Amino acid sequence: MLNERTYSWVAAAFLTCLGINVHSAPVSIPNGYTITRLPAQTINPSALAISPNAQYPGRIYMAEMGNPVGGGPNGDEAIYYLDSQGDVVPFAITGIGEPFGIKFDTMGNFGNKLYAVSGSTSEVFRIEPNGVSSVFATFPPLPGPFGRYDPFDIAFAPNGPYGGSMYVAALFKGIIKIDPDGSFRTFAVTPGVLPGAQGLAFDPTGGFGGGLFTLNFEDNTVLAVNSSGGMSVFTNINGLVGANQDITRLAFDPYGAFGNDLFVIAQGNESGAASDQIIRIDENSFASIFASGFDFDTSASGYMTFDTDGSMLITESTGLGSGGSVGNLYRISPVPVPATAYLFASALAALASLRRKATYFLSRPSCELV
Repeated sequence: MLNERTYSWVAAAFLTCLGINVHSAPVSIPNGYTITRLPAQTINPSALAISPNAQYPGRIYMAEMGNPVGGGPNGDEAIYYLDSQGDVVPFAITGIGEPFGIKFDTMGNFGNKLYAVSGSTSEVFRIEPNGVSSVFATFPPLPGPFGRYDPFDIAFAPNGPYGGSMYVAALFKGIIKIDPDGSFRTFAVTPGVLPGAQGLAFDPTGGFGGGLFTLNFEDNTVLAVNSSGGMSVFTNINGLVGANQDITRLAFDPYGAFGNDLFVIAQGNESGAASDQIIRIDENSFASIFASGFDFDTSASGYMTFDTDGSMLITESTGLGSGGSVGNLYRISPVPVPATAYLFASALAALASLRRKATYFLSRPSCELV
């Protein structure tokens, strides 16, 4: 039986043979996928979350920094959602400073609510279905040159070895484990000059061991974090990214349309270069370039998540904090595989099976009855 990834490869090859190119410039994606730009150009999105909770008015939520159309009192930051008509609707105009990461609690241990981290105040906010926010956890000032935790991303652990807790990647502190009562402690510290991390995600399918993963942007390594906080290098992608690029965000495909693989954003330091990439990593730690031609501008301007229809959503913010620029929200989806491609793939599998059986038959002793 051919799996989804094999079908996707065969389908992509089939579409290429037909001369069908399904992506558009300037962003380059593989054949077999389509890319569309959603209406979020009206804002400058810096983080994404998909709501599993019907009590919330929208499904796709976006945090923004440097809002050109209004916003909160603290740096014009706000959280929005897309309504059923695709319009951008203000949701939490609360002044959550530098909302680098937002995430819904899907495990139920934190009330199935939306949470946001504030980089400027080193706080975690809980946001109710009516858009009202409250401080859930406050990280204290840090001694030394960094001065603050600078939280960057959130991940909710499944019940089990990781305790069903909330985990926060803090750039200047490490990975913080937060319990449902708001108490917290340092869980892990990345190696290098900076102790912290940026991206954070749990493997939802078990193909990567079911654990927690983060990024060390200093040496562009993807790190596996065990339930005791120990870290090991899962892969190093320095060979794929440029000298001025850092890996900043990561997300797993939980639905299978992208092979249940791990995807990482590689972001450069030059605005307008349109040379930033999305890296695809499989369970054997093999890494390859999946998409290129983005301009993520800063480490906080590119974010990925997967929608419930299996598609990938990516933010591309430009001129973060400028108060007058707008960004992009892209959706990358696999092209529906034509029936002819499935038949072609099935025929290849059947031929391979017949070849194995024929080889086995011919290799048996001639005197043996079959």
